[in-house]
Amino acid sequence: MPVPGITSINQNTGTCDVDGGIVYSHGTLCSNVTDMTIDADGQVTGFVTVAVGSIGKLQYDTDQDVAYFNETGARTGKKHVLDQESVMPFDGLTKEKIKAGDNAAAACCNLFIHTHSTGLKRMQGVEVDKEAGTWKLSKKPALVTVNNNSNTGDASDNMQWTVTSQSKYAAPIVDMTDAEIEAL
Repeated sequence: MPVPGITSINQNTGTCDVDGGIVYSHGTLCSNVTDMTIDADGQVTGFVTVAVGSIGKLQYDTDQDVAYFNETGARTGKKHVLDQESVMPFDGLTKEKIKAGDNAAAACCNLFIHTHSTGLKRMQGVEVDKEAGTWKLSKKPALVTVNNNSNTGDASDNMQWTVTSQSKYAAPIVDMTDAEIEAL
């Protein structure tokens, strides 16, 4: 549980490289993750899966700069939650992509590790209590909604995943390399 209070936040200076967006993601079913290692800062530094190869890498279209992972705070009285949403557009529409989309939409609980354009990795679908060093699935699980679009002759066909979830805490930072994630 976070400690109430205000902490200083400095403005980024000396760099123009503060582009937003996410550039790729890794995803799996919640049931594929059996344990996580949380460090003293509340970062995910490792996790255990039921089988090697149960995490997929999602490489989507970044040319249009529309992929994102956002958390919007909402408050009812003293209760604060974060509504989480990620959007992942996949250029081109194939039977393999349609099948992958159908499978993702059929799952009732997913976990996604989103890699920001800055290299920062954050996990959607899990809550980490930084003080206790514990984790659990998010308040409302990460669910995939799929759009399959033919578009017109002026644009390419595509598939888009929108993933929504709700959490009591901000999505935890994942302090793992792609190789470490993909080896699980």
